[in-house]
Amino acid sequence: MKHVLFVREESIDEKDIIIHDDVFMAGCKLGELESPKPILTVDGKEMDYKIATYSWAENGHAIDANAVAPPYLVENMDFNVVPADAKLLIRFRYQPADMEAGIWKNDRVHFERVMNNTVILPKGSGSFIYVIHASWEEGNAIYAIPIKVK
Repeated sequence: MKHVLFVREESIDEKDIIIHDDVFMAGCKLGELESPKPILTVDGKEMDYKIATYSWAENGHAIDANAVAPPYLVENMDFNVVPADAKLLIRFRYQPADMEAGIWKNDRVHFERVMNNTVILPKGSGSFIYVIHASWEEGNAIYAIPIKVK
């Protein structure tokens, strides 16, 4: 199955964030508008992630980009291997007004508010897909991180 990012340029008045299992391509000038990119670390080691759905508006322009569900988004990535009970540090150059995170399970995420830019990872071993949702005045974004706790 080939996955394509759906991107739609809109007026500032229209914004929606939805994770889709199926996506389509629409014309747009990619790269002009995008959400901030986080730096994710565990014990000082940077974690690989994918940006999922995002919406961003500034200077009279807006963009909505819809991606496939997190498991499909990260399916070709290597899992970030971390120790049990580790702390995931989430840093942005432009700090979001609000941030929440959770584990993708049974086609959904139970989000919990992120405090002090830190997420405590599971104590037990296993493979997990973490999802981070960050919000700014200009928009919001979802990030998917494959984590393997050893």
